[in-house]
Amino acid sequence: MKRSDIVTVFTASTELRRHISKGIAVLLLTIIFGCATAPVPLTIRHEKTPPRSEADRSDQQRREDGSAPAGEKDGGPAASQLSEQEMIDRISAAVTAELMQKLKEQIMAQVREELSRELQDREKEQIGKITASVTEEIRKSIPEQLKTEAQEALPKEIKTADAVPAAEEASAQEKEKIAELNQKVSYVEQKIAELLYGGKVAELAAAAPEWTKRVRFSGDVRLRYENDRYDENNFDEFTRISQGADTQELINTRSNQYRFKYRVRFGTELDISEDPLGTQKLQAALRLATGNSSNPVSTNTLLGDYMNKDGIVLEQAYLKFNQKSPGYLPTLFTAYGGRMPNPWFSSDLVWDSDLNFEGLALNLRKPITDSWTFYLTEGAFPLQYDDFSTKAKWLTGGQIGMEKKHKKGISAKVGAAYYLFSNITGVRNNNSLDKSGPTDWSAPQYQQKGNTLFYIDPNNSFKVGLASKFKEMNLTGTLDIGFWDPVHVVFLGDFVKNYGFDKSEVSDLTGLADPEKDITGYQFGMSVDSPAIETPDDWVPSWKAYLYYKYLGGDAVVDAFTDSDFHLGGTNARGWILGAEYGLMKNAWLTLRWLTADEISGPKQAIDVLQVDLNARF
Repeated sequence: MKRSDIVTVFTASTELRRHISKGIAVLLLTIIFGCATAPVPLTIRHEKTPPRSEADRSDQQRREDGSAPAGEKDGGPAASQLSEQEMIDRISAAVTAELMQKLKEQIMAQVREELSRELQDREKEQIGKITASVTEEIRKSIPEQLKTEAQEALPKEIKTADAVPAAEEASAQEKEKIAELNQKVSYVEQKIAELLYGGKVAELAAAAPEWTKRVRFSGDVRLRYENDRYDENNFDEFTRISQGADTQELINTRSNQYRFKYRVRFGTELDISEDPLGTQKLQAALRLATGNSSNPVSTNTLLGDYMNKDGIVLEQAYLKFNQKSPGYLPTLFTAYGGRMPNPWFSSDLVWDSDLNFEGLALNLRKPITDSWTFYLTEGAFPLQYDDFSTKAKWLTGGQIGMEKKHKKGISAKVGAAYYLFSNITGVRNNNSLDKSGPTDWSAPQYQQKGNTLFYIDPNNSFKVGLASKFKEMNLTGTLDIGFWDPVHVVFLGDFVKNYGFDKSEVSDLTGLADPEKDITGYQFGMSVDSPAIETPDDWVPSWKAYLYYKYLGGDAVVDAFTDSDFHLGGTNARGWILGAEYGLMKNAWLTLRWLTADEISGPKQAIDVLQVDLNARF
């Protein structure tokens, strides 16, 4: 019931009572005043009338004499007659007063009955209006489709599903309509139950300790079937994973494989402190995941390790500080410290989607207009320390860009980034006889394939280092067309170039006279997607389809951190990525991907990867 309706009822009731009170008061005053001022009834005695002349003379004589009639003067029979008359008059007055009192009571009872009936009618009218208003609000809250179909399917006198005629007596079409309406009634009942349950949850949440209101949990589970297919014309004995390596079979080239994998992630986010104005906020986040501590670009665990237990690693652990300026279009400053998610705007051309960064990142967002926002990101991340060297390996970077948001129009985002890897290039050992030489630290702790390598120690073929420096310039942009919202068409373009590659330096380290300089990479494509839509009739699932082309030169990026699925990881590959996603139910969806890639240079290495994922989140 709306507040305005309640006020109307009370206002109407008050005014009605005021008018009724005034009417009763006027009626009482009229009756009382009339009784008080009414003349007393007179009793007339009829006697023989004397002749006019004689009577006139008698009256004139009395007036002249100035005396009363003889009977009144002497107190004789006339005085007795007047006393009797007075008694009669008094009795008449008493009877009249009693009759008037009874009449007044009858009139008042009738007035009260009429006023009560009128008051009830007025109240019923007001209640009817309020009920109609509430009913209208409820009717509007029910989806239009449900209301229309219900009105078309049922007669006006049928109000509930219980009043529907028995299915045995209905036609086939009526039975279908009845079943459909029963489903809708069940849906409404379910929603009401959910609302009631939500109210109970809210009550329990209000009674919970204060710290529980500042903690949020989330997680996801993924089951994957993967089929890796190698071209039968691939080089039989893959002789090198980089330029300058000796003949040695290091990776699979022809044997097709299919595997089952899974991934589990569970995280929590805690609000530590927030100022009363909401301009400053400190948060902490933790996330556990399957995987291992030696592969930074994957959290998959293989199903098939002789029933052994699997490990859990700390995937994320960081503090997050937000500072928001007051006023219109506030500036937002965010600082991350610890092991954090990817702070850059990027695709998987440079950074794998499972990669997390360790260090410090700063982000500044400044709205320029209601739709355009400027952003700036800076970061510094240590990659490797060595106890016997002062030259630690670092990644530092910066990104600048603009973003435009429009849900039902055109949205866009562009970013220009520069990533500098310090001390990541390998250093040759001076002491060739010492297999654990002083520069072994310069070997990468993790690598996939594609970068140009050289032997740090000629006597140790498993100690290799990166031959090139890496100074990567990355340009990324997306264009989101939302004219058909909720369906969106998104175009992606990504380009990267390594300005750290020096041909003469690479030649000195590898011994190659003319090392190949393949230092660019790019990716472009489009996706079409729609989120899940829940209606009374059905649950419309989310869906997405996409197609991308990728080209990634051997030394365009550091191969350790790029996508681990395309060409089974690394650089020196080109090909297509075709994928689709489909929602199975709320918070559960199916993903299908086909990645086909060939090598750009070197021995033939064509690999196709099929992935089928069942995903669930909570």
